[in-house]
Amino acid sequence: MRTELKDRGGSLEYINHAGQDLLRKASAEQSPQRLRPDLENLNARWNKVLAEIEDRHSKFAGASEQLKHLRVIRNFTLLLPTTRIRYVFVGDSLVTNLLLC
Repeated sequence: MRTELKDRGGSLEYINHAGQDLLRKASAEQSPQRLRPDLENLNARWNKVLAEIEDRHSKFAGASEQLKHLRVIRNFTLLLPTTRIRYVFVGDSLVTNLLLC
């Protein structure tokens, strides 16, 4: 969705460019100034949409990362009942071995 919206940014640029051209070319009696607030409103709304998409993408990425960690923890806890821990001294160091039963 993010990519699709960014791709649509070209359409927005085209609309802005065309609107600016109209503003430059319009005569005073055609009241081109009514177009300017519409263009500004369109740009503001578009920027809000992009910001919201970025925010949601960021939240999704964080949640996805948390889910990966939770799956690792879950898999480890499922493994624990079938695992024995063996402590062995090697010289002056204590070494831990996990043994699957």
